[in-house]
Amino acid sequence: MIDCNILAFKGNYYLLPTLAIAQAIILPGEYNVNIHSPFLGFYDWQNLKVPIVTFDLLPVQGKLRQPKIAILHGLPQNGNLSILATLFDGRARRIQLNEENLIWADESQMLATVTIQKENIDVVIVDLQKLSMQANQLAMMSVTQITK
Repeated sequence: MIDCNILAFKGNYYLLPTLAIAQAIILPGEYNVNIHSPFLGFYDWQNLKVPIVTFDLLPVQGKLRQPKIAILHGLPQNGNLSILATLFDGRARRIQLNEENLIWADESQMLATVTIQKENIDVVIVDLQKLSMQANQLAMMSVTQITK
């Protein structure tokens, strides 16, 4: 069983593990926000490119919310999950997830799905290991990153 937060974004639900919260950090200044994706970019933290994921970017008086707090999660190194920072700008619901219920998408995608019977919804799960690998590739290509 994995303790998770269930998060809503653009009509989809995302499942993000909450195990072993390591550190809360303040995100500095400006960073790019893609309103079509919950994945914001990468934060350079202690020589790691940490994926930053948000679950709610609703407009506030014509502007996008700019959450500043990132919670770093130290997650089990089980091949599917690595290190994640979640931008908290709303309220999340907590659930328990059985790993054997996960249905991973094809190799080219960074998502898995699972149906939560009690909630009667399909949940999308971000493959954090693939995000971390993508972070390293983007860093080499000097694509927009979140930096200290």
